[in-house]
Amino acid sequence: MREYFDHFFHSSDDGEEELNTALLLQLEETNRLLEANRSDEAKNLLTSIDDEEFDDDPAMMVLACSLYNRLGMSEHAYRWVKRRITPLDTVEEPLLADILAECYSILGKYDEAIKYYDEQLDEDPYNCEYWLFLAETYCRCEMYDKALEACDFAHVSDEKDEYGADIHYIRAVCFEAMGDKERAFAEYKKSAYLGKYYR
Repeated sequence: MREYFDHFFHSSDDGEEELNTALLLQLEETNRLLEANRSDEAKNLLTSIDDEEFDDDPAMMVLACSLYNRLGMSEHAYRWVKRRITPLDTVEEPLLADILAECYSILGKYDEAIKYYDEQLDEDPYNCEYWLFLAETYCRCEMYDKALEACDFAHVSDEKDEYGADIHYIRAVCFEAMGDKERAFAEYKKSAYLGKYYR
């Protein structure tokens, strides 16, 4: 999320820049509170922002919805994006479609999420993040073998070794759910060693 915060600090329109910067600062503070395990404060800050402030700014909506998902408020994110999203929006800001698919996954609309990720991977088969989202979705619907297979593809696609903690964490959850505590512990240990799990 850090790179998105940095990217959207700037705008060519002066009035829009002021609005974007104010919103961005609030979203950055929400993210900081969340990462400091101060979820209640983060939730209060995020919900204090009027949704309509984001309606003309899909990029900011992506950031806000991502935070809603991380705060366990995916129903809100889903209703919001579903009301706002159009085919044109997904062309101009493809991350809106990614957020909608993430909402599908979290809210148990697994078929919709899997269909979306499969379509994206058909076009970009070495996209590590899509493999991870797919693995996470399979894990949520208790299709652990498919989740582990998706993790393997994510590992192969992780050319810069950026997602090791995420890959091992999802593998650990799968093995734990399958009753293989020894392999689960080993995967949790690898995930902790490699860094913070952000998914």
